[in-house]
Amino acid sequence: MCIIASVPGPNGPILIKNRDRNYDVDLKLAEVRGSLVLLDTLTYWLEGCNDQGLAIVNSALMVGRDEKEKKKSKSGKKSKDGIRILRALLQEDIQSALDSLLTYDQGIKGHTFIATGDRLWCLETTSKHRPILTELDPTVLHVRTNHGIYHPDAGYMKGEDRKSSLIREKTAQIVLSECRTPEEVLQAINRRFLEEDSPFNMVRATEKMRTSSQLVMEPGTHSVYINVIDAYTESFKNSCGEGSPFRVTVTRDLSPEPPRDPRLGK
Repeated sequence: MCIIASVPGPNGPILIKNRDRNYDVDLKLAEVRGSLVLLDTLTYWLEGCNDQGLAIVNSALMVGRDEKEKKKSKSGKKSKDGIRILRALLQEDIQSALDSLLTYDQGIKGHTFIATGDRLWCLETTSKHRPILTELDPTVLHVRTNHGIYHPDAGYMKGEDRKSSLIREKTAQIVLSECRTPEEVLQAINRRFLEEDSPFNMVRATEKMRTSSQLVMEPGTHSVYINVIDAYTESFKNSCGEGSPFRVTVTRDLSPEPPRDPRLGK
């Protein structure tokens, strides 16, 4: 499954998303009424930021449902959370965006980070849990994977999946702890420390889940960085036009520097 994080930087919080899917994706970077979103055209899942400097990323907690997403989408069922995120981005102010995430169509599910240039919130809920919205310290690193924090009985609870969620969370905390720029964040989150097919890597390439893209957003500067992993991406289209308020950088199959943290190996 996925990793989301908020990394403190000189221009405010930097949001990151490692997106894991069990199918090869078709992605589109598009501008929608003052918002820039990275869209999965099969499921209508999306995340992004708006021209007011608000960014949103999300990671699943109803993990069994997420693992069946491709099958459901081919039968015509699309992601409700993608629509919920887009609606929040289209709001006129931060409070309206937060209210929208909490209430629109029964509210967004999973772990959600919402950031501006100087503030940060997390929202944690599932269809079986009440939503908990908390304002976090934007000068501190925060990481979420696929187990509950405020709801300990949410997400992966046992076995290898639980172990993977905990290990990926801890690994991301370590590699991101000294990052201060979006470029450093993207390099760090793209690293592998174990065999390529290990489910404990941040970047995954297993039969069950594969990392297809990485999204980094710095809302304080309207900067967006996308790394597309071609092996698990059928297509990627960038329709961000000239004169856009967003500064977009796209890479393909980014080759990270070797790990330097002795706790994670040489």
